[in-house]
Parts: sequence; C-alpha cells; structure tokens
Amino acid sequence: MSIDELKEAFDFIDFRTGRVDIDQLISEELQDTTGTVSVGVCGNPNMVDHVRSAVAEKIDTCPYRVDYFEELQVW
Repeated sequence: MSIDELKEAFDFIDFRTGRVDIDQLISEELQDTTGTVSVGVCGNPNMVDHVRSAVAEKIDTCPYRVDYFEELQVW
C-alpha cells in the first residue's frame, strides 16, 4: 500500500512526518491527561536522554501520577 492509501484506509490516525518535538509532545500529554499517565521510550541513547529530561522537567505540571519506563538500544 502507498502512504496515501494507508492514510485513506486509516483516516482515524493522525499521520505526521518529520522529527517529533519531544518537549512539546511530553508537555501536551502531561497537561491534557485526565488521570495517571505512563511514558515509555525505546530508542538510541540521545533520544532516551531527551525524553527522560523532558519528563523530569514537566512532571510537576501533571496533577496525576506519572510513570516512566525506558528501554535503551545499544549495539
């Protein structure tokens, strides 16, 4: 299937291209949650560090429990 066919078949999914703005994503999710939130990250060391830092910086903005799980990928 082409990407256009996938977008049409799964119109309930928000397809995005490019790099994720990790700081913005974490901030929005922690502010918009209506209950306990879990953040899971699996990736290269720089990405894992970035997500961990973003969660640590924004954790006080969430009135609910925040769980953090990471899986570091190193080859």
